[in-house]
Amino acid sequence: MKQIAVLLTAIALVGLGQTAQGATLVTWDFNDDNAVPDGLHANLASTNFLDGASLSNVVINDNAAARGWNPSGTAAAALAAGDYWTFTVTAAAGYVFDLDALSFDKWRGSMGPVSTQVYLGATLTGTAGTVTTSSTGYSTDLSSFTGLTSAQFFIVAWGASSNGVNANLFVDNVLLTGALREIDDGNGNGGGTDPNPVPEPGSMALLGLGGLGLAGWRRRKANAAKA
Repeated sequence: MKQIAVLLTAIALVGLGQTAQGATLVTWDFNDDNAVPDGLHANLASTNFLDGASLSNVVINDNAAARGWNPSGTAAAALAAGDYWTFTVTAAAGYVFDLDALSFDKWRGSMGPVSTQVYLGATLTGTAGTVTTSSTGYSTDLSSFTGLTSAQFFIVAWGASSNGVNANLFVDNVLLTGALREIDDGNGNGGGTDPNPVPEPGSMALLGLGGLGLAGWRRRKANAAKA
């Protein structure tokens, strides 16, 4: 029995390790040169990756690029001025979603914005990320936002020294992670878990090996009893 307990604990830890990372809710890699999501979770809808009202010279070509980030000097000023990229995700009827993180790569032209941050609705999240002329990743923790039916995100940027040719902000590999859950209808339906989990291949293999190990242990025990 002790061997079974150890084996089952190991299998459970594999499963927990996977769910803690969060599933892809929506993603853009812009490789198809448009603003349509490149990946979207079942039972979740999303707008395209949209530019704010003050942006100009918008180009979607392997990344999302735009000018118009000047003269905003703070995150709040950028949001108010329409200096942002934005998208909205909405759960299908009967579902809610919990958020994990929003991440993306960013870089700028020599005169482009020097800082970026993420708003979820009117709430400023995380800390400001520095934008340089080299591509660097940015991620903000959104795990405190749970049980949502819809959410609008704003990637704001500020601190550009002009709106000219070298003042672009470039964004790529936008990824929102979290989990989608069925709403409990009060009759025990909708257990609050992701209705469409997609285990990683490695986890499937480990779970399979765990099952084989348990079956093998049972066979050895049965053979020992017959001896």
